[in-house]
Amino acid sequence: MNVAEVNSRSVIVEVPASRRLISEESPVTPPVATATMAPFATNLNDVFISVKTTKHYHHSRLPAIIDTWFQFAKNQTWFFTDKDDLYFQNQTREYLPIVIFQTG
Repeated sequence: MNVAEVNSRSVIVEVPASRRLISEESPVTPPVATATMAPFATNLNDVFISVKTTKHYHHSRLPAIIDTWFQFAKNQTWFFTDKDDLYFQNQTREYLPIVIFQTG
Protein backbone atom coordinates (compact mmCIF):
# COMPACT_ATOMS: atom_id res chain seq x y z
CA MET A 1 0.00 0.00 0.00
CA ASN A 2 1.13 3.51 -0.78
CA VAL A 3 -0.07 6.90 0.42
CA ALA A 4 -0.71 9.51 -2.28
CA GLU A 5 -2.04 13.06 -2.38
CA VAL A 6 -5.39 13.47 -4.21
CA ASN A 7 -7.23 16.80 -4.20
CA SER A 8 -5.16 17.97 -1.22
CA ARG A 9 -6.14 14.87 0.81
CA SER A 10 -4.01 11.89 1.75
CA VAL A 11 -5.34 8.63 0.31
CA ILE A 12 -4.24 5.02 0.64
CA VAL A 13 -3.54 3.50 -2.77
CA GLU A 14 -3.52 -0.25 -3.34
CA VAL A 15 -2.84 -2.03 -6.62
CA PRO A 16 -5.16 -5.05 -7.05
CA ALA A 17 -3.38 -8.41 -7.34
CA SER A 18 -4.94 -9.00 -10.78
CA ARG A 19 -3.10 -5.91 -12.12
CA ARG A 20 0.36 -6.62 -10.66
CA LEU A 21 3.22 -7.40 -13.03
CA ILE A 22 3.86 -11.17 -12.96
CA SER A 23 7.00 -11.33 -15.07
CA GLU A 24 8.76 -9.09 -17.52
CA GLU A 25 8.13 -11.55 -20.36
CA SER A 26 4.34 -11.63 -20.16
CA PRO A 27 2.46 -8.62 -21.53
CA VAL A 28 0.34 -7.17 -18.74
CA THR A 29 -1.82 -4.09 -18.80
CA PRO A 30 -0.52 -1.23 -16.68
CA PRO A 31 -1.49 -1.38 -13.00
CA VAL A 32 -4.78 0.25 -12.01
CA ALA A 33 -4.85 1.84 -8.59
CA THR A 34 -7.83 1.95 -6.26
CA ALA A 35 -7.99 4.71 -3.69
CA THR A 36 -9.53 4.83 -0.24
CA MET A 37 -9.94 8.29 1.21
CA ALA A 38 -8.34 8.88 4.59
CA PRO A 39 -11.04 9.48 7.24
CA PHE A 40 -11.98 13.06 8.09
CA ALA A 41 -10.79 14.37 11.41
CA THR A 42 -13.60 15.83 13.53
CA ASN A 43 -12.93 18.31 16.27
CA LEU A 44 -15.18 19.92 18.85
CA ASN A 45 -15.76 23.03 16.71
CA ASP A 46 -17.48 20.79 14.13
CA VAL A 47 -20.16 19.78 16.66
CA PHE A 48 -23.47 21.51 17.48
CA ILE A 49 -25.38 20.13 20.48
CA SER A 50 -28.99 21.04 21.14
CA VAL A 51 -31.02 20.15 24.20
CA LYS A 52 -34.76 20.72 24.02
CA THR A 53 -36.53 20.87 27.36
CA THR A 54 -39.28 22.66 29.29
CA LYS A 55 -39.21 24.63 32.54
CA HIS A 56 -40.89 21.64 34.21
CA TYR A 57 -37.71 19.53 33.70
CA HIS A 58 -35.02 22.15 34.34
CA HIS A 59 -34.23 21.05 37.92
CA SER A 60 -34.52 17.32 37.29
CA ARG A 61 -32.55 17.05 34.03
CA LEU A 62 -30.29 20.06 33.47
CA PRO A 63 -27.99 19.47 36.49
CA ALA A 64 -26.89 16.08 35.14
CA ILE A 65 -26.05 17.63 31.76
CA ILE A 66 -24.31 20.68 33.24
CA ASP A 67 -22.21 18.57 35.65
CA THR A 68 -21.01 16.11 32.99
CA TRP A 69 -20.42 16.55 29.24
CA PHE A 70 -21.49 20.21 29.16
CA GLN A 71 -18.18 21.03 30.88
CA PHE A 72 -16.34 19.85 27.75
CA ALA A 73 -18.61 21.48 25.16
CA LYS A 74 -19.88 24.75 26.61
CA ASN A 75 -19.57 26.76 23.41
CA GLN A 76 -21.20 24.06 21.29
CA THR A 77 -24.29 23.51 23.48
CA TRP A 78 -27.61 25.29 23.04
CA PHE A 79 -30.66 24.76 25.26
CA PHE A 80 -34.11 25.25 23.79
CA THR A 81 -36.79 25.78 26.41
CA ASP A 82 -40.15 27.42 26.95
CA LYS A 83 -39.19 29.68 29.91
CA ASP A 84 -36.22 31.83 30.86
CA ASP A 85 -34.27 30.47 33.85
CA LEU A 86 -31.76 32.82 35.48
CA TYR A 87 -30.74 30.16 37.99
CA PHE A 88 -29.25 27.92 35.31
CA GLN A 89 -27.83 30.83 33.38
CA ASN A 90 -25.93 31.82 36.54
CA GLN A 91 -24.88 28.19 37.21
CA THR A 92 -23.18 28.04 33.83
CA ARG A 93 -21.55 31.50 34.02
CA GLU A 94 -23.50 32.80 31.04
CA TYR A 95 -22.55 29.79 28.90
CA LEU A 96 -26.15 28.68 28.85
CA PRO A 97 -27.66 30.32 25.78
CA ILE A 98 -31.38 29.68 26.07
CA VAL A 99 -33.64 30.06 23.05
CA ILE A 100 -37.24 30.50 24.15
CA PHE A 101 -39.93 28.73 22.14
CA GLN A 102 -43.68 29.03 22.53
CA THR A 103 -45.72 26.03 23.60
CA GLY A 104 -49.18 25.84 22.32
